[in-house]
Amino acid sequence: MRRTKTMRGVVVGGVSAGVVLLIGLVVIALFHAFPSVMTTGDAQLQRWIGPDAARLSFLGLALAVGAGAIWVAVQGTRETAARPAWLVGVGVGAVVGVATMVHYVVMDAISATGEGLQVPSSLAMAALLLGSLAVGIIAARAVGRIGAGAVAGFWYALVLSLLGDVGLLAGDLMFAHRLAQTAWVGYSSRDALCTGVRGATLMGCAVGDDLGFAATLLIFGPVLGLGLGALAGLAGRALAQRQPEAREQGSTATLWSATLRPVIVFSAFLTVVMVAELLGNLW
Repeated sequence: MRRTKTMRGVVVGGVSAGVVLLIGLVVIALFHAFPSVMTTGDAQLQRWIGPDAARLSFLGLALAVGAGAIWVAVQGTRETAARPAWLVGVGVGAVVGVATMVHYVVMDAISATGEGLQVPSSLAMAALLLGSLAVGIIAARAVGRIGAGAVAGFWYALVLSLLGDVGLLAGDLMFAHRLAQTAWVGYSSRDALCTGVRGATLMGCAVGDDLGFAATLLIFGPVLGLGLGALAGLAGRALAQRQPEAREQGSTATLWSATLRPVIVFSAFLTVVMVAELLGNLW
């Protein structure tokens, strides 16, 4: 019991620290380092309400998603029965997430081409897909429940996305001036204002795209992890070797419902935000 409380404290504290760090990077990028980020790009929100209001809206979205992540960390890790599922998701997600974070920073430091900068994002997406399936199978096999796979996939994807976003934005902030002279040269997008530009405008265009990718990863990633984890949970459940008496404990199902509820609520919120982005091209 004491170990569960300790691990739960580590998870809640780690997620909270990651959220605070990420929001801090977003604030620096939007309001200090790259003020032109909301005057370029093809996002519709800044055209509807203006750059300043769009900047505040993007920050508000980051705060809402961050608060939701902390809330689900507090509410979704209460039950001891579910500890193996969220623990494997968080543990593997932290390892892969730290590797992704470091990869982003290193590639920003050494890349001379735009193709090199795309490698960490491509690997992050591959890790998100494959890792969610892997932890889903592992957790469901260990616990004997499909829901365990869903929980593990969700936590894996959330932690990976959070750490990956930190690395992406930290790399931009540290190496933007170097990238503007190397890998970002020749940058182009669907926005005519970002074609053939240099200096601060070029940095605003490139960082704006990175902010958009970071938002998409953090919002869509956990939902995708939840779905893939549940799918993998079917296979894990089939492989599980469960004790007969474990199937008859009705209280266990109640405990799992309490664990899944905040995960599903938060994922539903993220889904609504993602649908709004797809329909309105908000960022």
